[in-house]
Amino acid sequence: MAGWEEQLPELQLRFAIVRFAIEHAIEYCEKKRVYGWLKKSTTKEGKHFRSTRAIASFNNLTMDRARYLCSIDKRIFQSTGAVEDVWGLNEREARSGYEEHRIRAV
Repeated sequence: MAGWEEQLPELQLRFAIVRFAIEHAIEYCEKKRVYGWLKKSTTKEGKHFRSTRAIASFNNLTMDRARYLCSIDKRIFQSTGAVEDVWGLNEREARSGYEEHRIRAV
């Protein structure tokens, strides 16, 4: 029977795999929660973007964590306008050619 010293590399590998899986599961759940909240809170008239502070506060995250999650989620983008550190959804609804070019149908 092998001693624990010989099994140590295998145990370390197993531990690393489990830790990796747990970290990614947590990240997935947090991204889903942030996206859902952002989708719900930006549908109100006039609110297309939300600040990192608001996202962090309403989702019980640190500002750094909220900023990280928003930056890696492909559905969320950072505003490039005058106001810094605000995030919006990267969803574009399919629009007709008339709406896209702001032509009124008579």
